[in-house]
Amino acid sequence: MGIDDVIAINLAQVEGCYTGKTEGILSYQAGKVIRLQEWLSNNPHSLDDSYAYSDSVNDVPLLSAVANSWAINPGDKLSAIAVQQGWEIVKWVR
Repeated sequence: MGIDDVIAINLAQVEGCYTGKTEGILSYQAGKVIRLQEWLSNNPHSLDDSYAYSDSVNDVPLLSAVANSWAINPGDKLSAIAVQQGWEIVKWVR
C-alpha cells in the first residue's frame, strides 16, 4: 500500500513474546497528538496543512491539532464540538 510509517499502540514483549500488555503512550485521545508530535519531531513534516477526520469524540484532541478537521457521522457530543469549532460535518449514508 506504500505506507512508510504507522502510529499505533506499542505492544510489550518479553524475550520476543507478546505479553498482552501495552507500553508507552497509547495512541488514544490526547495520546494520539503526543505520538504524532513525536513522529513529526523526527520527520520533515508539519501540521500546517494537515487533515484529520473522525466519528469519535475521543479524537477531539487530534481534530483540534490539525489544520483541517471533519466530523464524520458524529454523535451528539462530537457534533456539538464540531459546530462550536467550525469543523466540517459530513453524514455518510448508504
